[in-house]
Amino acid sequence: MDTALILKKKRRLGETISKTQIDALLGRSKVVEAIVNADYRTDRFTGLRKLEFLLTELSEIPDTIGLEKTSIMLNELITHTKQGEGFSLSDGEKGVLACHQAMITLIMIRFDQKQLAEHGVDWIMKYQITQRGQVCNWRGCDLYQRFGCVGKTPCYDGLVKSMKALAEFQRAYGKDADIQQKLTAGITYILEHEVYKTMDRTATLGSDITKLFYPYPYRTNLIELLSLLQQEGYLSDERVKDARAMLASKRESDGGFKAEKIFMQSSWVPFDKLKETGEWLTDEIESILNDPLVKAEK
Repeated sequence: MDTALILKKKRRLGETISKTQIDALLGRSKVVEAIVNADYRTDRFTGLRKLEFLLTELSEIPDTIGLEKTSIMLNELITHTKQGEGFSLSDGEKGVLACHQAMITLIMIRFDQKQLAEHGVDWIMKYQITQRGQVCNWRGCDLYQRFGCVGKTPCYDGLVKSMKALAEFQRAYGKDADIQQKLTAGITYILEHEVYKTMDRTATLGSDITKLFYPYPYRTNLIELLSLLQQEGYLSDERVKDARAMLASKRESDGGFKAEKIFMQSSWVPFDKLKETGEWLTDEIESILNDPLVKAEK
């Protein structure tokens, strides 16, 4: 087992860990070593996206905020993506996309960059729609024209990433009535879809949403969605039960779970090997399926 996962498990259990132990576990981690030594560019969209993805991966590992390379990478991401409003990987403000904007906001939250986290949250509060028929007043054209993220309905990936950022912002910096109202509206939209289904319940919301992958790129999936609902206390909601059953049904005969997809492999450091029982993936899923609210139903 990678030593960074050992650290994550200890943190999840609430164990007291000394700085010496933390440094040793992170220092011996093959995953952390690969992430901080990965090459990336900052002069094009794909390079900045890779930097965003690498920092997203580091943010999933406890205590990486203290790594020197984290600070270097974080400063580069800020320099190249912060706009007058929100964050963009390309073309200034017109290139702001809801999913990446929210992902960068989450990075700022997890690495305790409060002012920059507020900067990203402000964009979500002003421009992220949470229901069909709502009007998005963002002026950047890529959100509508190039990628079609906003039409008659909100992009589901962008909405989920944005609600996750709002949830973690409140967790880090305290409750805010307006943020909670927006978050509740977004959660309601997710529950109306029974987490992963179209409104008429005849299909899933895309082919990737039921695939197992971790960490999460600009696409979302059952694990990320259920983790958000778990954090907000909705795991026992009747509209979530089918999604939980779908996730549990993917358990292998050895008791673990296999990664089914890796997005843009050249931009990621895989935590688990594809189509093999993954320790990181299994740990993430078990933390959901073993939640006290779920176990209380059995």
